[in-house]
Amino acid sequence: MGLEGRRLRRPPNMIRSGSREAPHRRTAFVARPAVILLSVGAVANYAVTVWHAYLAQKVNPAIPVAQTLEIAAIAGTLTTAGLALLWTRHLKIGSLVLIAVFVIGLVIGGAEHFVVAGPNNVFDVGASDWAAPFKISVWVLLAIEVVGLAAAGRLLAARA
Repeated sequence: MGLEGRRLRRPPNMIRSGSREAPHRRTAFVARPAVILLSVGAVANYAVTVWHAYLAQKVNPAIPVAQTLEIAAIAGTLTTAGLALLWTRHLKIGSLVLIAVFVIGLVIGGAEHFVVAGPNNVFDVGASDWAAPFKISVWVLLAIEVVGLAAAGRLLAARA
């Protein structure tokens, strides 16, 4: 008894594309909420980073404006690259780029604002009009970066 008379069933994850079969791209639909969450987190991270850089300039006028602009440009470029990769269905590479953005922010921000004593430390910032918004921006960035890292890590670990 051969296979001539039997009809073979296709696995549910396969679709017919023209004359040949191709795997069904479920990641576009399953991962969409995660991609949206990560995208919102990345844009929020960049917006708060720019606001934070402005506040850091006000709290510590000794920071050169060029350094502030350089940080904003690097953060913007990496964030845009990560988002572009995410939305062009390069989920893993986009997630890795955004993980790099969040980790860099956490490491540099954590050291600068919590560990190293100085004018940018949230515990030593002083009592100017800009101190409270500066402290708030530090904590908001910390929260966004932790949530963004979790979302990017989850998307990276998801099955493609």
